[in-house]
Amino acid sequence: MIMDPIYIWFPLTFAALGFIFSSRPVLLWFNSLNPVQGMLAYYGIIFMTLELMQIFGLIIGGVKMASITQTLGEVLIVFAYFVIFDMTSEWVQEVVKEDQKKRGIKTDEEKRKDASTSLGGQALECPNIYLQAEDGATFFTISQFVKNKEHARYITFVLIPACLSFVGILLTRGRVMRTMF
Repeated sequence: MIMDPIYIWFPLTFAALGFIFSSRPVLLWFNSLNPVQGMLAYYGIIFMTLELMQIFGLIIGGVKMASITQTLGEVLIVFAYFVIFDMTSEWVQEVVKEDQKKRGIKTDEEKRKDASTSLGGQALECPNIYLQAEDGATFFTISQFVKNKEHARYITFVLIPACLSFVGILLTRGRVMRTMF
């Protein structure tokens, strides 16, 4: 039996996307956009990715899921997708802050502190809920065990999405033993 190529290229695609979209140049490009431009770019990427996934038959649109394993597979794929494309993790914040300092620009944190101090208040900090998206929660968890931020980045944005998308595609295609679920 020849293995379907999707079991190789699909996880590799997620790994490549994770590598690209967690890279400093891409993060800094996104940070240079205003909120509307950033949202349009973000949703443009999501749309193109979903469209490509549909072309290759990876989205089961309009078809009722036949089993809970297929649903779980879809959820894993969506989770892996948003680990890559959400921009809320500590990693993203560190990359942007490092670049702002290097270029002599006040960091967003410093700007908020200046604004609130001039109004007689205390500096606003990023609320925890901001980091509770897929990428923020995953990077937080991994960085509890892996202290090197660059290694935590590769595990969070490359390895985990590749593994989750692989398991997800197995589940959506019914390739996991039925006794597991």
